Amino acid sequence: MNSESFRRLASARVRLVRQTDGEILNGWMVQMTASRLKVAILEPNVGEIGEEYIVEVHGPSVRLVLNAKLMVSGKSPAEFEVGRDIKFMPASEPARVMVDGISVHCHWDGKELVGRVSNISREGLCMVLQGDVLVGSTVDMEVHYESEIYQLRGTIRYCVEDSDPIGAHRLGVQLEAPGARWLGLFDQVAEAA
Repeated sequence: MNSESFRRLASARVRLVRQTDGEILNGWMVQMTASRLKVAILEPNVGEIGEEYIVEVHGPSVRLVLNAKLMVSGKSPAEFEVGRDIKFMPASEPARVMVDGISVHCHWDGKELVGRVSNISREGLCMVLQGDVLVGSTVDMEVHYESEIYQLRGTIRYCVEDSDPIGAHRLGVQLEAPGARWLGLFDQVAEAA
């Protein structure tokens, strides 16, 4: 992506997910280079210097998904260091899709936690379980949809309390190797959404 392409993203909508707690922040692009990102964020408490985020930039014809680390906070705009792995997708392609009727069996630390999947993306999923899992842990999952079972492995990126049902936790999982079957499921539910 060249400097002209970055300029076209000025004022684009930005969604940030803080990796430590899953908090979602919203704002708009002020400036982006290959190594830095400046975002005007609506929330007053962006976070601590060094915290990592998954960032989605929703431009007019392209969407970027990238990892970033908070470098400057406490003044507007917040400034982030951009990771090397930037994914480019057409703006019409959904980042994540809300789902119903998908259950999950999560295996971690010798335990099986059973719950539901609330949304999926090409790279991961969000699940609600009766129990918590340590952030950074690797989990094995069986995702059940219709008559299919998807065997997946991933890393817990956030785990926060959820009020529905009481005692539940919402967990974000980044998949290690989303295969063709998983991508096919994402395409199927995205098309139906």
